[in-house]
Amino acid sequence: TAVIAGYYAFKLHGIKTLYGEALLFLVFGNLLWMFGELSWAVLETILQIEPFPSVADVFWYSGYVLFGIGLYYIWKVTRTSVPGHRIIAAVLAVLAALVISFFYGIFPSIADPGLTLLEKTAAVGYVALDFIIIVGGIIIIVSLLGRELIKPWVIILIAVFFTTFADIMYAQIASLYIGGTFFGILWDMEYILMALGFFYYRQTVSGMPN
Repeated sequence: TAVIAGYYAFKLHGIKTLYGEALLFLVFGNLLWMFGELSWAVLETILQIEPFPSVADVFWYSGYVLFGIGLYYIWKVTRTSVPGHRIIAAVLAVLAALVISFFYGIFPSIADPGLTLLEKTAAVGYVALDFIIIVGGIIIIVSLLGRELIKPWVIILIAVFFTTFADIMYAQIASLYIGGTFFGILWDMEYILMALGFFYYRQTVSGMPN
C-alpha cells in the first residue's frame, strides 16, 4: 500500500520536477523495504532458516539509502530561513533522538553476548539509519512549519517513529527474537501510516492553488 500510495503522489508531479524525483526515491525505498519483508517471510516461514542477517537486510539497507536521498531532495525544495527558536527546538529533538537511539538501541546490541559481530553490526546499523531518517524528517518539518504541506510529512515522520521504536526494541532482544511477536504490528503500522502520508500529500498538493 505504501508503494502504491507513493506512486499515486509521484504521478502528481512526474519525473521532471524535484518533488517528483524526491517522491520517486521514497517510493523505490519503500519498494525495497517491501522486498525485505517478503525475503524475511520466505526465509522464516518457507525455508525455515534464520533470516537475520540475510538478503532481507540488503534490501532494507538499500531502501534506507533511497529513502534518505528522497528526503534530501524534499529538503532542497522546501528549505527556507528558519527562526532561531525553531533551530533550537530541532537541535533538542535531534539530541533526544540520539540519546534514545544510543542507550536503548545501539548499546544493547553491542552488549548482547548472543549476537555475532555481523549480527551486532546489522542491528546497530538499523538504529543508526533510523536516527538519520528521523533527523531528516525533523529538518523538513521545521522548514515547513506554518505551511499546509507540513501535515503529510508529520504523518510520514510518525510512520518512521513506529519503525524506529520497533527496531530499538528488536535491538534490545535481537538474540532472543521470535517471529510472530507484536513487533510486526509496529512495522506494519509504519507502512500503513506511510501510505496515509503519501495519499494525504497528494490530496493536499492537489488542493493548493497553483
